Amino acid sequence: MIKDIIDMNGIQPQVRELLAEMNVDLSSVNGAFVSHSKAMSGDIVITVDPATCGSSAEAVNTAIGGEAGKFQRTVHIALTDSEGNIYSWFEGSLSIAATKSSTSGAVAIDGGGASVSFTNGEADVKLNYTGEWAAADTCTLTVSGSVLGYTLTNATSVDTLVA
Repeated sequence: MIKDIIDMNGIQPQVRELLAEMNVDLSSVNGAFVSHSKAMSGDIVITVDPATCGSSAEAVNTAIGGEAGKFQRTVHIALTDSEGNIYSWFEGSLSIAATKSSTSGAVAIDGGGASVSFTNGEADVKLNYTGEWAAADTCTLTVSGSVLGYTLTNATSVDTLVA
């Protein structure tokens, strides 16, 4: 079906002419067709930034003992193709979960909830650390879900605290 709309040079001449009459930016239309075609073929990836990090246990505990009473870490999430191009058309949600290895520290997703909503294919999740954390403790955010009928590979952001 996409082949009927897009030829080797982009959009078919008849469609190009109609869109030009409507003052539509043809490069964005062609890009949208290509983007949606990739997603419909299953080329969908959850990306997180940072995927790994190493917060200082001392800095975490200092922040928790301070006025805020917590240490906060932000994880940026995007829905992309395998080349890293963001699917800016995605306005859905995916499941999120925070876990930790610390025996005396705690982690909670800021605002609670078990899902994150995306705007233009991107979202941010804030993780709040409380309690007491030590070097080698870990805090992990896992993002999972399905888009266009495809179950996506989970993505994780892991903070392994350092001394």
